Amino acid sequence: MKKAIIRSSDNVVVNIIEFDPGSVWSPPPGHETIDVIANCRMGAVRAVDGTFAPMPPSPPPRVVDYEAFQDRFAAAELVAVTEFVDEITVVTGKPKRPALKQAVARIWARGTVDLLSARMGTFMDALVTGDAITAARKTEILTP
Repeated sequence: MKKAIIRSSDNVVVNIIEFDPGSVWSPPPGHETIDVIANCRMGAVRAVDGTFAPMPPSPPPRVVDYEAFQDRFAAAELVAVTEFVDEITVVTGKPKRPALKQAVARIWARGTVDLLSARMGTFMDALVTGDAITAARKTEILTP
């Protein structure tokens, strides 16, 4: 006999188990068991009328790998960003924007980008200030 274990706080099916006839078992505190019915699957939500609906889809991830982050830029934007970040001072031969170069190095080393982090917002603000990208594109690029 199949039973669904439902978390009482939000009516989500957290597990489906099969009992041997006559076995005795109680769910953990804050959970209840019911007989499995139509659409009763892991992650489904029990409605007030006792029916089940699938859980809404998960939001897109806020952390993406470096390649996926780069793919969010148009080719011309990548060129503009690279030129802005890598620009050097003619007299000294040193980077004009060392903090931006360090930020890029951190991103490469980490291999991932948190689209909603304060650091990423600051980095992208600098790109907007330097006309490497527009404010609208910043918003679009950083939207999970």
